[in-house]
Amino acid sequence: MDGYLQILLDAGLTPKNALLGFNVLHDYGMARSIQRRLREGAGTGVPSDRPAQWPALSRVEAMWSQVHGRDLTAFADTLIVDGLRALLARQHAAPDTP
Repeated sequence: MDGYLQILLDAGLTPKNALLGFNVLHDYGMARSIQRRLREGAGTGVPSDRPAQWPALSRVEAMWSQVHGRDLTAFADTLIVDGLRALLARQHAAPDTP
């Protein structure tokens, strides 16, 4: 925990933003762990026998089997790092911005 916080502080985030950023990273890591366990015990596809009730899931169903853990990890890592960079830029522009 201290190491992650130090990286965020060294990057220039305020103590509050470093703590918030760490919590996002921690929650993401925990969610990925839980998701991996659930995926190992579940099939693929729309997790419902009534796809008409889940139109958004139905639209992405064909992609379900094509998206792998490494794709999710790479996408999430990029999204989180880009978000932290944007936060740092906003923080430099307006130091009181959370």
